[in-house]
Amino acid sequence: MIHYPDMSMPKKPLLKRLQKWAADRFIHLLYAYVNRGGAPRTSSLGRTLGNLYFSCITSHRTRALANLRLAFPELTAGDTAALAHQVCVNFGKSSLEFLRIPAMTMEELRQRVVFLGEEHVRAAFAPGHGVLLITAHFGNWELMGARLAREGYPLAAIARDSELPSTTAIINRIRESSGLCVFPRGELLAAIRALKENRMLAILPDQHDYDGIFVDFFGHPAKTAVGPATIALRTGAMMLPAFTYRQPDDTIHAVFQPPFTARPTGNKDEDVRALTQRLTTIIEDAIRVAPDQWLWFHNRWKSRPPAPPPAPATGEGRGER
Repeated sequence: MIHYPDMSMPKKPLLKRLQKWAADRFIHLLYAYVNRGGAPRTSSLGRTLGNLYFSCITSHRTRALANLRLAFPELTAGDTAALAHQVCVNFGKSSLEFLRIPAMTMEELRQRVVFLGEEHVRAAFAPGHGVLLITAHFGNWELMGARLAREGYPLAAIARDSELPSTTAIINRIRESSGLCVFPRGELLAAIRALKENRMLAILPDQHDYDGIFVDFFGHPAKTAVGPATIALRTGAMMLPAFTYRQPDDTIHAVFQPPFTARPTGNKDEDVRALTQRLTTIIEDAIRVAPDQWLWFHNRWKSRPPAPPPAPATGEGRGER
């Protein structure tokens, strides 16, 4: 039997509020600092922050280790710990790079983010039904979005708000500084309207969703949002998988895969399930290429599938006395 990690750690409300407030202030300080510095400073500071994150945020470190053991049981304890540490380092770098987007010139952005397979982007727009950019919290997805928007691609994104309004405001301001349009999570009609206008809508369906369905992710059932599949089936939009890979020199390779469309069979529930599984498998395949670049401290397997009903007792229902 698989024992899934349960990392829920209840905290006192006051302590939790103080932690959120401190995190919010820290983000604002970092935002002000990195927009005065250069790219090398951002990279080195990001590594330092990642090291601190791994050492100090014990709940996330514990969850990352547990999730990595679940997904890669063949790894040794040392390899798992090294992988979890690199996850935090990459997260630190990506976070500071994101905060610095408003100060990046177009020349710097093109140097930092290399597009591979951009012909697939153009092909996805050709039918005129809009494009669903399917990506994940992997590499530096924010830099890819910033460059796409600045290159003139009509990009919008569905984003989950932070728990603190001031943090949400600064995050959205950074995204909008490149021309990206941000829709709050749940704005289905706005998203469909954008696709009807042949715009690109970025969606990251790689996190736990209480309202989702269970599909396979790294060999284990994970509750996954059905929004991307539902929108694709409803609109006929092209789906364009794209993933970002950090290189040793901290440049980002944004790799665009060939686009595809949904093929409805008439069975809506099964179509949604099958497409949700397909998108999840595409994301898993990308993560397997560079597992240190996905956010393993996210509680992806938070929900559990319902337990199967107990088997009937021997002889039950056979009329035996």
